[in-house]
Amino acid sequence: MNGGKSDQVLFEMVKHTSHLLYVPFLILTLLAAIIASQAMISAVMSLVYQGITTRIIPLMKIKYTSTKIKSQIYIGAVNWGLLIAVIFMVLFFRKSENLAAAYGMAVTATMTISSYFMIRIFFHDKKFIKYSIAIGVFLVDLLFLTAVLTKIPHGALWSLIIASIPLFIITLWTNGNKAMYKAFRSLSFDTFVFSYEQIYGLKNNIRGTALFFTKTLEHIPPYIVHCMIRGNIIYEKKKYLFLLRLPNTHLE
Repeated sequence: MNGGKSDQVLFEMVKHTSHLLYVPFLILTLLAAIIASQAMISAVMSLVYQGITTRIIPLMKIKYTSTKIKSQIYIGAVNWGLLIAVIFMVLFFRKSENLAAAYGMAVTATMTISSYFMIRIFFHDKKFIKYSIAIGVFLVDLLFLTAVLTKIPHGALWSLIIASIPLFIITLWTNGNKAMYKAFRSLSFDTFVFSYEQIYGLKNNIRGTALFFTKTLEHIPPYIVHCMIRGNIIYEKKKYLFLLRLPNTHLE
């Protein structure tokens, strides 16, 4: 049986068995496809949100669609990106059998990468029983991945091409952040106060009061150092509030 008929074999069976069940079965199939697509959209948005919070993906505009549940989000860039990807796949692959090789590569590679990270996590947590099981799962997934590599000339290459796009973005973003952190170095609190007092004593201060935010006083953030120490931007009112876990902590 060729690929074109194999896609319709289940519908043909239902049609020949009972004509009354054909339309309900078709509607059920469409609803299942809609549910699956919604699950994929939610999963991708969740992954992108986690990537943003862990600082491996560039910032995007996030809309919180619920006032009670924080996980109810909508990311427009992700939604439109998925639309463009789906249109491309429909126009390029045209038939489901042409998509089989790319789908198999994507699923197998995902399972292999996930099992590899399971090994790293269980080893770090010193859960050696789960660590041993994860190694076995990884070896099995690796065998499947090796077998699927033969499908690269038949369409599986597109899975690698599509996956390389977010990989390139993540690599570029993380390397850029590392370069920025090296260029804008933070200072210890004592060093910052010493430099601040020296610049403040020059009396070339700007009228008004400045407000800066930071998570900790152990190290002053690079943007404050760049603004105040390197840029000599000091305000005349010597009150700089640092919002911490203790809301009343401030520098007088």
